[in-house]
Amino acid sequence: MDTIQIIGLGVGGIENLSLKAYNALMEKIPTYLRTARHPIVQDLENNGINCISFDDLFEKIVEFDEIYNKIVEKIVAELKKYGKINYCIPGSPYVGDFVTKKLLDQYKDTINIEIIDNESFLSRCIKLSGYSDYKNIKIIDPNEMDEFSLDPNSVNFITQVDSKSLASEVKIKLMESYSEGCEVLKIDVLSNSTVKIPLFLLDQESNYEFSTYFCILPIEKYKITLYNIDNLCRIVKYIY
Repeated sequence: MDTIQIIGLGVGGIENLSLKAYNALMEKIPTYLRTARHPIVQDLENNGINCISFDDLFEKIVEFDEIYNKIVEKIVAELKKYGKINYCIPGSPYVGDFVTKKLLDQYKDTINIEIIDNESFLSRCIKLSGYSDYKNIKIIDPNEMDEFSLDPNSVNFITQVDSKSLASEVKIKLMESYSEGCEVLKIDVLSNSTVKIPLFLLDQESNYEFSTYFCILPIEKYKITLYNIDNLCRIVKYIY
C-alpha cells in the first residue's frame, strides 16, 4: 500500500522538529508543502531537500475548498507515481488542515497515512498571549465570523488573519460588541511577536500573514453589551 507521511512542521526552525519528523524528512522522498512561507523551508533546502509548495494555488484560486481538492488530487497522483511521499504543513496536521481531513476521510482504506505531529500554531498563540490559564477559550475562524461567534465571557482567539482587508472586516465585527479603545493582542506565531493595539487601529497595522492571530480578553461584566446563553443561565439562576 502506498504511504504518505503527513508532517507537522511546528512553529520554528529545523531544530524544533521532533526526531521522528526530522528522520522522515531526511528520507529524501518527494516532499510537498502546503506553503513555503515557513522558517523551516530554508533549513530543509540547505539539507538538500527539494520541496514543492502549493502556494501557486492559493494565489490563483479564490475558493478554499477548490484549493484543498486540487491539493488532494495532486498528492494522490504523486503518491501513485512514487509510492511514498511527504506532505508538510505549518504547525500541526491535527489543527486546521483540511487536506489532512480530506485524505483521512476519503483515502484511509486505500492509502497508508502516517501523521507525524508537532506544535500547532494555536498552541503557540495561546502561550504567547499569556492568558493560557483562562478556563474559557473561544476559537474563531475570521472567514466564518458573525455576530454569534464572539463570547464576551471568554478569551477569544481569531485565527489566521492573513490580510489587511480581512483585519478590517474583523475590526468592524468586533466594534459591534467591544469599545473602540479595547486593546487587542496581535500575535505573530512564527516571529514570536505580540503587540497590543487599540481596536480602532486594528487594520492599520502591516505584515498580516497566515501566522497572524488576534486575542481579545473577556469583557468586564458591567461593560458587556453582547450576551450569550451563559449570561441567560446566570440571570435565570439569580431570579430563581
